Amino acid sequence: MKNLLKNKTIKDLIKQGLFPGLFQFLTLVVLILILVWTWPNHNIAGISASDPLIYTNLGNLLFWIYWMMGMIILVLLWGRTWCAICPIGMVNGIAGKFGLKLNYPKKLRNWYLLVVVFILLQITINISKLNHYPDLTARLIFIFILLGTIFGLLFRGRVFCRYLCPVGSMIGVYSCFSPLELRVKDKKICAQCLNRECVKGKTNAFSLCLGKTEFPVQNNAIPCPADIFPATLEENTHCYFCGQCVKVCPNDNVRWNTRNIFKEVLLPNERPFSETLFIIVLLGMIMEKFVPMWPGLQEKIFPESLPALIFYIWIYLILPGIIILLPSFLIYFISKIRIKQPDETGQTAEPVSLNKIIAYGSNIFIPVIFFSHFALALVKIFTRGGYIFYGLMDPVGIKTYRAIYQAEIIKAPESILPVFILRWIVLLPVIFGSIISLITVFKLIRSNSFNKNSYAFAIINSVVIFAVSLMFLLIVRNWLFN
Repeated sequence: MKNLLKNKTIKDLIKQGLFPGLFQFLTLVVLILILVWTWPNHNIAGISASDPLIYTNLGNLLFWIYWMMGMIILVLLWGRTWCAICPIGMVNGIAGKFGLKLNYPKKLRNWYLLVVVFILLQITINISKLNHYPDLTARLIFIFILLGTIFGLLFRGRVFCRYLCPVGSMIGVYSCFSPLELRVKDKKICAQCLNRECVKGKTNAFSLCLGKTEFPVQNNAIPCPADIFPATLEENTHCYFCGQCVKVCPNDNVRWNTRNIFKEVLLPNERPFSETLFIIVLLGMIMEKFVPMWPGLQEKIFPESLPALIFYIWIYLILPGIIILLPSFLIYFISKIRIKQPDETGQTAEPVSLNKIIAYGSNIFIPVIFFSHFALALVKIFTRGGYIFYGLMDPVGIKTYRAIYQAEIIKAPESILPVFILRWIVLLPVIFGSIISLITVFKLIRSNSFNKNSYAFAIINSVVIFAVSLMFLLIVRNWLFN
């Protein structure tokens, strides 16, 4: 375990505000360029193809392939650090300086509304194919910028980022695999701290002198944008790694450590049900990406005869909900069954609550969900990433499309890696995620008090994880190995 803040360069980068400020500015510039390249472009006049600019338009390529897929891969390098440099988070923060600074309602401080937003976004992407069209991509980005601005003007802190942003919340769940963690050195020092400037912010007053004239200046360091007291941090889910607490802590009591990437995965904390619901939706999203690769299975578990709304609720909530929640209900039901001997006396162990079983049980699916998503992200980048070389020369993408598909004077970029390597890039992460999920099951029963329910917890969850993993592996086999 190494404290990165012992490195003077890294510490100065944070203390002087270059991180995340400079990086936020750079990502904002990239976002503006993406909007410029994508906003006016939908199709190409005279071209019958339905989505000719899906990969040739640089803005569309950068946003959906390099940006969205790249974030999933970079989780294994820097966790949720992306949220520290996100341009929409920057807009949210700037708006907050001029806003009303209202407290976000306590009843909404959960992920239930986020789940609704995420499902609606997935349905919109599937129905409108907005990720195929640059102009629709631009409008989606603009909507998120607008929402970030509105919530910044209304509420204090980055409410949009914590409670409504589907991307940030997704990598927040995945950041349990991060090799980095931001924690305090000594919780006793935090307990004795009266000001808590890490949460409340800090005002630095000084004067600029010009000859005998003094100009009073106030430099206000913003409080933790996630509204977290660092001493309570036990997991990475909600921490943006922005370093604000590092800047203002008067006791230099914050550390930014490297760590074993399985530390948080194998011994997870108890999750609120709203976060469990979000994990259910994530599993539904991954299944929605994998299952169509095996048409026979798709016909059986994704019945297209259902009305559109019911169909998507089935994909994102009902089916994955059954997979994740049914084991917990079975374990709880088994825990209520006991045989009482006629002469039995004394107290018996109380069954573990259903809420606890669900809260811990949902964690075991995160490894297989994340590494399956990780595999799909790698495939997208390796198979479509080659368009970047054409995109840099022709950002709009119209000339590139005509040169490839009409004039045929250049070739469409091939996959960066051949298929015989890609198939293993998909298969091995799925196997790895499945193994970690199974190990997590047995780690949980050792570290938590499941009483006599431990065997049921281990057996039932292991069977379900094995079944889900087998389904993904058979899909990969049918997709890439036949």
